[in-house]
Amino acid sequence: MIRSDPETFAPNKPALVLATAFGFATGLLPFLLLIDEWRWLPLVAAAAAVGGFVGIRKIESSSTFQPTLGEWALGLWSSVGQAAAVSLTGFIVYALFYWIASGSVFIVGADVIGNPSAWGKRASAALVIVTFLSVPAEVAKTLAAKL
Repeated sequence: MIRSDPETFAPNKPALVLATAFGFATGLLPFLLLIDEWRWLPLVAAAAAVGGFVGIRKIESSSTFQPTLGEWALGLWSSVGQAAAVSLTGFIVYALFYWIASGSVFIVGADVIGNPSAWGKRASAALVIVTFLSVPAEVAKTLAAKL
C-alpha cells in the first residue's frame, strides 16, 4: 500500500531542551571560570532549559524521519558554539573594562575607582546575563528546525 501522505514525526522536545541546557552550560563554563563563579553552572543549565522550552513549546515538525545520533551530536555542538560566542563576548568586555579601570588608575595615580578586576567582572557579567536571556530560545528553535 502506497501512502500519499508520509508519516511525520513530532520533535523530541525533552531531548532538545536537554541539548540546549547542556550546550549552554558547557559553552559558558570558561566565562564562569574567569569570573570565579563556576557554582552558577547548575543555574545556567536550568535557565537554558527553561529558555529552550519556551522557544520550542509551539513548534510542530513536518520531518519524515528521526534524526540520527550523529545529527544530535552536531546539534549539541551547535548549541555549545552559540554559548561559547556569548562567553567570548564576555571575555572581550571583561578585558575592555579591566583595561579602562587599570588605565584610569595609572593616569590618576591613585586607586580612585576600585579594583579593575571587579569592574571587568561586573560589566562582563551584566552583558552575558542580558545576552543569555534571549539566546537559548533562539538556539532551541534553530536546533529543532535542523533536526
